[in-house]
Amino acid sequence: MAIITDITKQRRNTERYNIYIDYEYAFSLCDELLVKYGIKQGREIDEEELHQLIFEENTKKAYNMTLNYLKYRMRSQREIEDYLTRKGFDWENIEAVIEKLKEYDLIDDQSFAKALMRDTISAKPVGRRFVAYKLKQKGVADDIIESTLSCITDEKEFEMALELAEKQYRRYGGCPSKKELEKIGRAMARRGFNWDTINRALRKIGEDLDGIV
Repeated sequence: MAIITDITKQRRNTERYNIYIDYEYAFSLCDELLVKYGIKQGREIDEEELHQLIFEENTKKAYNMTLNYLKYRMRSQREIEDYLTRKGFDWENIEAVIEKLKEYDLIDDQSFAKALMRDTISAKPVGRRFVAYKLKQKGVADDIIESTLSCITDEKEFEMALELAEKQYRRYGGCPSKKELEKIGRAMARRGFNWDTINRALRKIGEDLDGIV
């Protein structure tokens, strides 16, 4: 049975305490858990209680760091898991944080995916494949990606393709050469448009990539 031999308040954070067990520094603890567990000098503490105490302390620390991480923008569950992993937290702490965040509706990959889709297509004209790639990068599940992309109709995607094609045409003075037309097609493909949509947009303007790329 271990014995708590000393408790000292931290200088830089007066809400945290350094805990010494058998005259050696063991861990730091917030004042909330200090009171909850009745931690005081001379108190005996067994291994199971010590493990639970450290688990709650690390989970609380991870949760507070995540709240700060969420201040700047919405995050996917995978982003949060990766963030906490990089910070060195154990998986059991990460799972506890994720569960708590879901309880308070602070993470929701379905809402996250829709928000990211809206932000992406409002920033620049892109196709479904580009949006899918962005969502995949954030660790969003395939079924959520599929349901999110269903919000982009064929006509909406065509409108964005046409917008991009017109911008590319202006870049080449409104009358691109065959080589420049190939560049336009590749640029649109990189933005996630398929070749059928690209050709449809270019035909609308008056050109056709069939037989060119």
